[in-house]
Amino acid sequence: MKVALLKSILLISFFWISLAAGAQVLDPVKWDFHVEQGEFGLDLIFHASIENSWYLYSQDVPEFGPIPTSFHFESPLEIKLDSFLLEKSSHAQQKYDEMFALDLLKYSKEVDFIYTLDPKFPAKEISGYLEFMCCDDKQCLAPKTIPFIFKIN
Repeated sequence: MKVALLKSILLISFFWISLAAGAQVLDPVKWDFHVEQGEFGLDLIFHASIENSWYLYSQDVPEFGPIPTSFHFESPLEIKLDSFLLEKSSHAQQKYDEMFALDLLKYSKEVDFIYTLDPKFPAKEISGYLEFMCCDDKQCLAPKTIPFIFKIN
């Protein structure tokens, strides 16, 4: 009886260990942040690299849709977003999304979100966080928050 109980416990333990070892953590969008000299001032570039078959959504999403990509500046306090950041990608798709039953703008492969600073902007560092949601054709991952810091020279 004790041997059978021990075998059952070991079997269950091996099952859970193998299940945990086989579980994947999905992280299909990678972000990097850099500053470039733009035509009208310094451009803060939020660059998203997106794995094949995945996509993320625009900042402009209809009500009852997915979580839009959004940007929140914490420092310096003078930064206020009066409008959206420019979205730049050769992989934009404006089409009907069956998962949300809406016409949506989404990006695959890569996209840049660009915010232009006034050339006289005095700060040397800008920080905050962005929030986004990504999906493939079968599932959506929970919204994710990513901190960012830009060093201004």
